[in-house]
Amino acid sequence: MCSKNLVFTPTNTSYLDVNLIANTLADPSRIIGLHFFSPAHIMKLLEIIVTDHVSGDVLATGIDLAKRLNKIPVLSGVCDGFIANRLMTAYRQECDYMLLDGALPWDIDRAMVAGFPMGLYQMQDLAGLDISWAMQKRLAKTRKPIVRYVKVADKLCEMGRFGRKTGRGWYQYNNGNIRPDPYVEQLIYAESAD
Repeated sequence: MCSKNLVFTPTNTSYLDVNLIANTLADPSRIIGLHFFSPAHIMKLLEIIVTDHVSGDVLATGIDLAKRLNKIPVLSGVCDGFIANRLMTAYRQECDYMLLDGALPWDIDRAMVAGFPMGLYQMQDLAGLDISWAMQKRLAKTRKPIVRYVKVADKLCEMGRFGRKTGRGWYQYNNGNIRPDPYVEQLIYAESAD
């Protein structure tokens, strides 16, 4: 099935409102969002973002495309983070609490690879710490003061440490080699002491 009316909107983040993008078109029924997961050539999940006015043939075409790409299509409404990143936010929060309680990123990652392809902090470095940092800054005004907030990733980003693309994030990267970073360890211990 192929719709002649389909408009694909590649976006670099799941924190964009696809309805706002759709509303810029003369015919907003022609748009859906496709949210691939990093690394896209490996990850199977493809969230198909169903906008308010999407037509049935456009939605069917998006599902068909996902299957042709050997992806698992999952329909999501338009919301902050869609489905998987909303889950990831809660998951990350608990891992960040473990940092302040004495664990280190590489310890957490090592434990996680028993059931996942990579650890949470390695995944963040791969995707880029600046993506979630932008979301954290945007949501800061509505953050509940009672919720424990871990600032370690924010401090890494403030230093330009965005992960693999800058050679440093939670880890250090040199010529394809990944190493725990003593500076990150010191930063975590200082934040934990506070």
